[in-house]
Amino acid sequence: MEVLQIVEEHLLIVEELMMIMEVSTNVQTRAGGEVDLDNMSYEEMHRFEESMGSVSKGLSKETISRLPVHKHSPSSTRSNSGDA
Repeated sequence: MEVLQIVEEHLLIVEELMMIMEVSTNVQTRAGGEVDLDNMSYEEMHRFEESMGSVSKGLSKETISRLPVHKHSPSSTRSNSGDA
């Protein structure tokens, strides 16, 4: 797989995650009002969760499991300027 193709795939995943996070931080209440979870204190989120159900700022395990895994190996052609 070419590096450019890998980068493009990673960018698509990042864009998707950004959209998911943007949608998840602005929640519609049952009354139709919008709630900004990012600006809530812990106590406010706790009260909101009790009235609405589960509240979370994090991504689901399924979404996290879809992230690409890549181990970086430093290039062996890299010169060490401090070594003589």
